[in-house]
Amino acid sequence: MLISIYLIAITLSIDAFWVGVAYGTQKNPIHLKSKIIMSIISFICACSSLYAGNAVSKILSPALSDIIGKAMLFLMGTWLILQAITTRKSKDSYEVEKNISTCPKVILNKTIKFLGITISIIKNSIAKNSNSENNSLTNKQSIFLGFALSIDAIGVSFGSALSGISSHLLPVLIGVFQFIFLSIGQFMGCKCMQKVNTSSLFFNILPGVVLISLATIRTIL
Repeated sequence: MLISIYLIAITLSIDAFWVGVAYGTQKNPIHLKSKIIMSIISFICACSSLYAGNAVSKILSPALSDIIGKAMLFLMGTWLILQAITTRKSKDSYEVEKNISTCPKVILNKTIKFLGITISIIKNSIAKNSNSENNSLTNKQSIFLGFALSIDAIGVSFGSALSGISSHLLPVLIGVFQFIFLSIGQFMGCKCMQKVNTSSLFFNILPGVVLISLATIRTIL
């Protein structure tokens, strides 16, 4: 179970890595305060969802809870993959927008996320900041971005609790890994990610593949 918890936490933090890369490539700092805000929001959302899943699992029979939980993990993984493929197909329209936009090219190219809300927040916040003297995230932008990064964690944490992965360590690790991945992404964006194709399909479908694999393994075992 411990390995599954770490895998889920890391998988749910991959988006945070690409957010860090997006800001890093544009030399827009994500200060410690903003990282803490986003990590706390991720922790709260995951924790609330986990407790809700635990409450539901007490009402349902253990067998039914296990089936629903595994099904939710599988469906979440499938949904993430479909979102990645759909986003990939819309790349041409992004290229057109990128050519006429005043925003830096890397924003639209490197921050294609699984959810439309994540795309909008990343795109708009950097665009706004690029016109100001201080290019760092504001508290309001950090809060919105934190909720956007937590959307996947809500469904996955709920499904994990139903399937028996209900350790209180999960939301803690999600918050911690969000912070770590934001920092690593920002560092790599500043140093060496400008020439890496981070919008490739492989990177986008990886979280979905991991969730489907976890659901499949738990079903077999």
